[in-house]
Amino acid sequence: MLLGTPAGYVFSRFRFPFDNAVFVFVLFMRLFPPIGLVTPYYQIMTTFGLLNTKIGIIIANVYLWLPLVIYIMRNFFITIPQALDEAARVDGCTKVQAFRHVVFPVVLPGFAAGTILTFLYSWREFLFAFTVSTDLDSMTIPVATFLFVGDVSIDWAAMAAAAIVSVIPSALVVIFFQRYIVVGLTGGLKG
Repeated sequence: MLLGTPAGYVFSRFRFPFDNAVFVFVLFMRLFPPIGLVTPYYQIMTTFGLLNTKIGIIIANVYLWLPLVIYIMRNFFITIPQALDEAARVDGCTKVQAFRHVVFPVVLPGFAAGTILTFLYSWREFLFAFTVSTDLDSMTIPVATFLFVGDVSIDWAAMAAAAIVSVIPSALVVIFFQRYIVVGLTGGLKG
């Protein structure tokens, strides 16, 4: 969210050479199948000593969900008239102040929706977390749940209990913030 929100603002407000091409590239970068990136990702994490660290998992989640956040936030910023930015600039705000004090509070529902969706997708991410986590301290819940699968047997009761426990936080997020999720999926349209 810290990277995607300013990027969405820039893509919605500023014109620069090849801006649409860069935006499309950011979106298409995510369309590459993640399974094809597992081996290079593992080699990079090994080279930089990031195996069994939370930083390695965070880097993967940033790659996976940053294009989604940029897309959501860009669509929300587009719905805000640029006259609002200009009015703030006339009142003496810099571009950063206009963003922080005027535009961002208006798109707060979109920010909340992007945060919720990013949390839900990151919470359930398995492939990259499984690739770099062999230590219990760095494992995510989906990877730790997979530990109940043995070579010759599966502890179904423990796996079911772990699955139920892992669903509780995401279910609570969906229940309490359902309104923001709907707003985020519709791009801020009111109807």
